[in-house]
Amino acid sequence: LAGEQKDIVHTAVQNAGYEGDYAYGKKTLSKEPLAMVTRKDEQSWSDAVNWVLRALIYAEKNNVTQNNAWTELHDHRFVSVLEAVGNYGEIWARHEEKNVPRKGMNLLYTEETSSGIHYSHPFGVIEGFRHEFDPSGTANLVVERGRLTCGVFDSRDQSIDTDYCRALAASLFDGDYNLVDFVELSNDDNLMERLDDGEIDVIAGANLTFHYDMVPSNETASGVSGLAFSKPYFYEENDSVSKTMATSQRDADWSSFVYWVVMSTIWAEENGVTSNDFREAPEVGLFGPRFGWMLKGTIIGRGNYAEIYHRNSAALPLRANRNLINNGSTPQLYPPEINEFSIK
Repeated sequence: LAGEQKDIVHTAVQNAGYEGDYAYGKKTLSKEPLAMVTRKDEQSWSDAVNWVLRALIYAEKNNVTQNNAWTELHDHRFVSVLEAVGNYGEIWARHEEKNVPRKGMNLLYTEETSSGIHYSHPFGVIEGFRHEFDPSGTANLVVERGRLTCGVFDSRDQSIDTDYCRALAASLFDGDYNLVDFVELSNDDNLMERLDDGEIDVIAGANLTFHYDMVPSNETASGVSGLAFSKPYFYEENDSVSKTMATSQRDADWSSFVYWVVMSTIWAEENGVTSNDFREAPEVGLFGPRFGWMLKGTIIGRGNYAEIYHRNSAALPLRANRNLINNGSTPQLYPPEINEFSIK
């Protein structure tokens, strides 16, 4: 039998007419992580759903349960979630544990864990055409301008942040990573306004936080709620800091494009694809021929994640722990810090 472990448990094997001993194979035949899905044109709702999931994991990490949620978090916006269903571990125990013992990637990543959490999501079917990007959207505006404008913190010198700006430029301009201008930012800048005003197209080195993700729309000049974040591409030794690329939430297509460019560098390392054999990256037909080299351009421009990290290793800590690739068998559940949690 082949399928999800929960679908081929003992009762299923018996129902198939087999009564003898059996074992699960150790080789993963496909990559099919489960997720909650929302419409991407309602970013505020998507954010709310994401943070509920993160809160469930964060609560387990901090030993907040269904029974003590009110005591620990009585004035917090997530307390009703935890009172209703408990934390992630409690949900798993209630629905999955009897059939599929919790292990591997479904375990919490803790300070004692030494494996990585970089893990790419499957691309799915990307060869066929889906829709053109909005002519007035960021992706087309950048292509028409002929250069990407990327905001970075501290310095425009070579860094892992500027490398991800160059990787994004390479994805847009068929591998040419030089077509990017850098704008220095500071922590005092209003990042949402600078993105919404079109002064910059994307920010590299942004820290994924609840505060910047869930800003009420009536507090922003554009009326759009918060920033959209890519997958983190670097985790500081301090647990609360992770580097991501950030975009304005008003252009969902552009935010998705940036997200998958970052993800493609992780995918390439997982699959042994380097800048030298970039042609092994798939072509993308979803957005028309102009963006067909979205993935190939990224890889030929700056390489896979290991190549990017190595290029910037002089300014980075020795690559270890969370910044390693997860091989699919070690803990993966690692929520960003939710600063509004006030654990007693």
